[in-house]
Amino acid sequence: MSVTLALIGLIVGLLAWSTYKRRTYFKTLGLSGPPPLPLVGNILSYGGGMHEAHQAWRNKYGKIYGVFEGARKAIITSDLDMIEEVVVKKFNNFCDRQIFPLRPDLLSNDLLSLKGDRWKLMRSTVAPTFSNSKMRKMAELVNDRAHLFVTNVQKRVDEGKGEMEMSKMLGSFAIESGALCGYATKIDTQNQDDTTFIDNANSFFKGFKEIQLPWMLILMFSWMEPVLKWFGFSIHPIPAFNFFRDLIKDIINTRRADPNRKEYVDFLQLMMKAHNFQDEDTPEEEKVVVDMKRELTDDEVVAMSIVFFLGNYETTTTTLCFTAYLLATNPEVQERLIAEIDDVIGDRTKLTYQDVSDLTYLDMVLHESMRVYPPAIEFDRICQSDCVVKGVQIPKGVMVEVPVWVVHHDPETWPEPYKFDPDRWVPEKRGKMHPMSWIPFGAGPRKCIGYRFATLEITLVMIRILQKFRIETCQNTEIPPNIGKHGLILPEKGMTLRFTNRNK
Repeated sequence: MSVTLALIGLIVGLLAWSTYKRRTYFKTLGLSGPPPLPLVGNILSYGGGMHEAHQAWRNKYGKIYGVFEGARKAIITSDLDMIEEVVVKKFNNFCDRQIFPLRPDLLSNDLLSLKGDRWKLMRSTVAPTFSNSKMRKMAELVNDRAHLFVTNVQKRVDEGKGEMEMSKMLGSFAIESGALCGYATKIDTQNQDDTTFIDNANSFFKGFKEIQLPWMLILMFSWMEPVLKWFGFSIHPIPAFNFFRDLIKDIINTRRADPNRKEYVDFLQLMMKAHNFQDEDTPEEEKVVVDMKRELTDDEVVAMSIVFFLGNYETTTTTLCFTAYLLATNPEVQERLIAEIDDVIGDRTKLTYQDVSDLTYLDMVLHESMRVYPPAIEFDRICQSDCVVKGVQIPKGVMVEVPVWVVHHDPETWPEPYKFDPDRWVPEKRGKMHPMSWIPFGAGPRKCIGYRFATLEITLVMIRILQKFRIETCQNTEIPPNIGKHGLILPEKGMTLRFTNRNK
């Protein structure tokens, strides 16, 4: 009995000591923050919404404070100068991101997971895939899927079914344009009863939309990850991961046997020849020197292709849904945007990459939409060696987390931050903005590599929609929308709006 009591006393003592060390850790760095609970730290606060926790902490502790996410130490900062120091000026000391636990091993080859020199090499190898010259080629493919989307919306409107759940429709558009530009594979998820693609894409991100016990266990006890992997746990459900992995491998094998494979301009083909991407149509100003002496392995190509395809699906769908919602709830903005499209584009249905630059008010609308509803709530960087940033001591291994939602809704930067006002983005105001005040794609050398492609998709389909329809709220429109709580913000119940024919 005495031995049992001694063991219990030892465990309680160790737990108390560990809790004390955590509660005083950030104080030794001169930072305040929410008191962490034993073992779980502060992660239970994310249960009501990560963005809401960040906002509450910002209001109470200021723009720089410390939290424990399980056992992981994180300095959260919405100070724009500090963010710029971390992600741009001192990038070499903050070049790595956190590794999401329980990802399939194959995905350790993608740009989200790679670290250090290997990341730098892969990034420079992949970057030309998203050059302006490549985007000009992909514009025609995106326009093809945008045309199909508008055709299907027109059918529903003609049948008196203009009220529709937007995330499914726009998700289908994103899936289709991603498949066409990613793998030269034409699918029609909008008109087919088979929802395999959409179902697997939604399933793939399930772990980012809810708190999962295995993830929490790893945040508290990192040594448990290989054990949980051995039991088959994965942040990406294995059937969904296997679906896309096998699909891409099959396309790779088919492509290698195709004598006309050089004619493809999709993402997959560009990855397969990434070591020799400086083809004859690459403009001189877009050529870069890359020390890639070998072809990418199949695992590298598959990992990159999965992230391109599915990352594009989630973020593009989210941005399109919230942009449509904001236009429906701000009809004066929608009318002004329609007038610009009529003036610049007219009835022309063959859109080009140049159209992305020519519609200045649409660009303002999209910037403001992604400010109010950024696709991702936060991003992070890991400190590689002890340093001081903005007077804050940051030890090696500590994560610096940037709460994008808080940055985008800071009243010091954005007066009336929850008001949708595209006029914030007129050129004379834009030139005075802090470069870190708008960061929906991240910032610095590790900024989202696919932002040009996402902008292309969003712009072209919005043009095609507003050439023919107005977007309105309806009885089933949730105002304001209840956004997602855990990293990705698309409402779980979707976004229901109504399309009506324009009377030109």
